[in-house]
Amino acid sequence: MPAKPGKKEFRTSVILTEAQFQRVRGLADENDASMAWVLRQAIDRYLEGVDQRIGDARAVRQPRMDEAAPGGGPARRGHRR
Repeated sequence: MPAKPGKKEFRTSVILTEAQFQRVRGLADENDASMAWVLRQAIDRYLEGVDQRIGDARAVRQPRMDEAAPGGGPARRGHRR
């Protein structure tokens, strides 16, 4: 797969179990693609899932500025009573 203009690519190597190798090779054959393409697709999907989980966790943990602060008062940052 040729690099997109302005995109830098890096070469790496991984050690797969025999089962992983067979599955990746099978997927490559089924898709008339290289094993490298299959692995890049898998990595992209994995990273998208990680990004989604991180985003979901941040959304749950970060209170909005318009939410009430503990004790019922307005949410204010850096305000001393």
